[in-house]
Amino acid sequence: MFDLLIFVLINSFWITLIIGTLTLFGMRLYQVITTKQTFRDALMILFVPCSIGYYLYFKKKTAFKKVYQIFVVIFFVTALLASIFMIYIKLGGGML
Repeated sequence: MFDLLIFVLINSFWITLIIGTLTLFGMRLYQVITTKQTFRDALMILFVPCSIGYYLYFKKKTAFKKVYQIFVVIFFVTALLASIFMIYIKLGGGML
């Protein structure tokens, strides 16, 4: 059972790091391309951390924004699980 917990924590780390980053960046890139933003605004939307740029420039409630927010919540939860794994390793949880 403990091995299953460690398995979930490790996979949540990789899901957050790789899949979460690429998915949210891809969604922001799609939104920038379809709405024809200026170059400066596009850079702000794409590269400001924590989706702050996205939320600053897209204030209107749309179906795309709703899906984006759902993905943000999902990847936030996986990031919390991944942080539990990091704390476990830092506090000397032992060798895996």
